[in-house]
Amino acid sequence: MASNTNTPSKDEQHIESPQEEEGFLRWAAYAQRITRPLAKVSRYAAYTSDVGEAFRPVVSPTIVNLSYGVAFGYCILDVAYNGYKANKKGENVTRAVAHATVFQGLASF
Repeated sequence: MASNTNTPSKDEQHIESPQEEEGFLRWAAYAQRITRPLAKVSRYAAYTSDVGEAFRPVVSPTIVNLSYGVAFGYCILDVAYNGYKANKKGENVTRAVAHATVFQGLASF
């Protein structure tokens, strides 16, 4: 009995569906996997001013000032993001921004 050489092997039988083709949706899934851990780690950016102060005796004042810039930048972005989320949900934006500002002011500085 002769074997049919035109029959694909098990490895060759896989047919790509449109979702498996390289496209935006495929890469968006990878981006989501990367951004989740980064979002958790980014919370620590608010405390870079503490790190800058700890290294003040051994580093240039410019580095210390940059650490404050990173901390202020994080706090500003966090307040803006909270306002954006409140606006998107139809909640009181002023209250959300005020709450985030007070929280960041007390917790970070």
